[in-house]
Amino acid sequence: MEKFVEIIDNLNTSIWGEDAEHEENFEHAFNYTYFGSGEMISFDDIPLWKSNDDEREWIEELNEYEDLENFCKKQFIILSEKILTLKNLIK
Repeated sequence: MEKFVEIIDNLNTSIWGEDAEHEENFEHAFNYTYFGSGEMISFDDIPLWKSNDDEREWIEELNEYEDLENFCKKQFIILSEKILTLKNLIK
């Protein structure tokens, strides 16, 4: 669990800076959720990673999955690009 808290802190700090813990930023923040069958990292309740459906790349040379924090950053960028595309279509 400590690993997830650190990842969430790092992700929120990456978009909000050192002011990540101000109340006005809580509306748009990365979150960690534990549920009966697994764990999830999300942004505004939109899942970026779920432990029971781990989509991270398996790195044979290291015999482990790609870094979770980097994976969540990539997923956030993909989500942001999709939202921007939709925004441009709705005009």
